[in-house]
Amino acid sequence: MFLPLDLRFIRALRLFRLFRILKMGRYSESIRTLGNVLKEEKEALAITVFAVLILLVVASSLMYFVENAAQPEAFSSIPEAMWWGVATLTTVGYGDICPITPLGRFLGAIIALLGIGTIAVPAGIVTSGFAGRFKKSMGKEACAHIVEKKWLNRRKGHQPANNYCKFHINFNENAGYECLMCSVSFLNPSYIMNSERRKYHVRNIRNT
Repeated sequence: MFLPLDLRFIRALRLFRLFRILKMGRYSESIRTLGNVLKEEKEALAITVFAVLILLVVASSLMYFVENAAQPEAFSSIPEAMWWGVATLTTVGYGDICPITPLGRFLGAIIALLGIGTIAVPAGIVTSGFAGRFKKSMGKEACAHIVEKKWLNRRKGHQPANNYCKFHINFNENAGYECLMCSVSFLNPSYIMNSERRKYHVRNIRNT
């Protein structure tokens, strides 16, 4: 005899199927780039989150001491005041809790202005990381193509001009070609075109 249990809650486990969307990272270069940027900028993002938390605690504490006497129900404790702090720092401003004293309103205006700048910092960090990876990727592709052209010119007996490469590629008799931008040394163009193409994300190199 089966136990009279309501097992309909097990259907909620179907929601875990949504995690399959994470597999898109295998096929999307943009998602992989986003993951790499977050890994590279994790320290800066962690510092920003820590700064936001400190600002939230300080702002909520100050507002509690300023508004508790005038609004004991709305600002009954510092944790209760944190709801106002989150709404103000994120510039959402629900309006359900707001300061009514002159000092509280002045303090709230300053905290709102600080929130505009603080919350925008993570977006700037991620955008800067995207720009850096894109520039580095494009630089390596162009760098590899220019190295190959200079190698072919050298085999034909033509010395490469110093101002030929805008990516600062120098030639050394012992080390070969070296790109000062990518910090990669290339002893031979075939080193790029064959075994290391995927490693350095080099595509569509032409012998022109």
